[in-house]
Amino acid sequence: DLRLTTLLESGAVMIEGDRSPVLLRCELSGNIVGVNCGQGSSPKLIDCTFTRNLVYPIVADGSAPELIGCTISGNAGTALYCHRGSRPVLTNCVIVGNRSGHTGGIYCRDRSSPVLTNCLIAGNWGRYVSVGFFDIESTATFTNCTISGNSGGIDVAVFYCSANTLTTISHSIIWDNVGGSIGVRIAAAAGLQVAFSCIEDAQPCPGEGNINLDPSFCAW
Repeated sequence: DLRLTTLLESGAVMIEGDRSPVLLRCELSGNIVGVNCGQGSSPKLIDCTFTRNLVYPIVADGSAPELIGCTISGNAGTALYCHRGSRPVLTNCVIVGNRSGHTGGIYCRDRSSPVLTNCLIAGNWGRYVSVGFFDIESTATFTNCTISGNSGGIDVAVFYCSANTLTTISHSIIWDNVGGSIGVRIAAAAGLQVAFSCIEDAQPCPGEGNINLDPSFCAW
């Protein structure tokens, strides 16, 4: 168990090269950057908490971090920033209440491919996009995720998908986000695939097995 509080711009934890450390039950709080995963690294973070960080709680730079059971909440920046072909994998994670001048949840570019499974993404705010901004040939996958109560500013969108990106959503709930519906802005030559999901809209989202029935959350 470890509590890390610093103001290093490179990150409270900087992982470089072919390294794959395991961080277990760590709390990273009050940093400019929480964990900076550099080129070629593949760290595993288990049951870690990221809170009150100022820019990026987690940065993936050409790396493949794995987060299991982590909580990213109350940060003043994008919860996860990945670029240069990064492949972050998040399982059973909570991304809640983050606020950013750009994207509240996940900002991916440069052929990055985040994969999120069984994650809750709720109550995030971004000046441009609330949950996901995907750019420059990135591929994002959401499976068994709940995305609710997020709000955006200028674009008022849950997701923004630029040209030559692909976003895949399956077995997920996207409901009660500011902007309504799935809130996706898709550029030409961008792809969006949705299947077996509950999406707020006047009609079920195109794709196999989709519905638009109120999920009747027990509490919010």
